[in-house]
Amino acid sequence: MDDRTLKLLEFDRVLETLSRHAECDGARGRLRATSPIADRQARALETTRLRESIARESEPGPWCHVARGELALLLEGGERAALDGPALVQIAEWLEAGESTRERWEDTSQRARHTALATLADGIVPPPGLARRLNDSLDGDGRVRDSASPDLKRLRSELAVAERRLEARLARYANGFGAAAYVTRHGDRFVALVPAAGFSRRTAIVHDVSASGQSLFVEPLEMCEDNNRMLELRAAAFEEERRILRDLRAAVLAAREPLARLEAALVHFDALRAAARWST
Repeated sequence: MDDRTLKLLEFDRVLETLSRHAECDGARGRLRATSPIADRQARALETTRLRESIARESEPGPWCHVARGELALLLEGGERAALDGPALVQIAEWLEAGESTRERWEDTSQRARHTALATLADGIVPPPGLARRLNDSLDGDGRVRDSASPDLKRLRSELAVAERRLEARLARYANGFGAAAYVTRHGDRFVALVPAAGFSRRTAIVHDVSASGQSLFVEPLEMCEDNNRMLELRAAAFEEERRILRDLRAAVLAAREPLARLEAALVHFDALRAAARWST
């Protein structure tokens, strides 16, 4: 069928309508790019899958799961792919979608009723343990969990204790300058905001002056070591977070091919489900 005939049939409008029933970006793109299948055997197989999809959609319960975004875009660039915490969380969501979909198709009676779809589901093979590793290491927003490594848990705990102790010491120091003085931060360091009038600059490092010129941001000399220790702990925790993210990124990149196959199968499922929804 040539392009002119497809245009007369408003095939593109049909595809756009179909795509609105899909749940993931990849399936919407696949449906919009659909063209008639020329190969007779391939066409017969896809027709069988569609027929089974329509039948399965009329049955209770979900039979396909997808996730947000597109794995292909996240992994684009191969070894140069920028996989930060939030991107790794998205990949975990796709892995979970794959595991959930595969579990749905372990039911023997369902497989017997929809053999072509069952065969398609068999192609969904999430890399073993990768989803759990990502979820055990990252919060939902992509932040590295304390439990991601013993070293990170220890460093964050030591940092929290160091910050509380330093803040308490500075609060006692600031109290000596009256109610207007308080503890704050200047850059990465804890400091006290104290009145400038009569302040002895030999007892503390003056980091800044307030806009009014009436107050100083000061760090008492006896607390410099504590501030330095806090900065060292923060830097060590940050480096451990980076190491964990590097390791997770490497694990994902090593699984690029199975991840691509997983996404392709789930996108295919979602496109079939969209067509089934449209038909009913």
